[in-house]
Amino acid sequence: MLHAIWGRLKSACARSLTIAWSYLLATFGVAMQYIDNLAALFGDASFAQQVQNIIGTDPKVLGRYLSLTAVITIVSRLRGVIAARKS
Repeated sequence: MLHAIWGRLKSACARSLTIAWSYLLATFGVAMQYIDNLAALFGDASFAQQVQNIIGTDPKVLGRYLSLTAVITIVSRLRGVIAARKS
């Protein structure tokens, strides 16, 4: 079962660690963009402020930056993967 899950993850990332890393960045980026909703989910009104104190910047801005970085990285890496398969 674990082997099958690992195979699905590898195929979803096109066997590229760069794409896997970008998916992780995108996940954290989305989480940071919805930090207020996560705070409500955890029942801690000061959660967003605690995160802001830890990272030193606005979590929503960081989330947008992480998401944008992930999209650019995925697109550029997929271009390389597609070009390598064509040749």
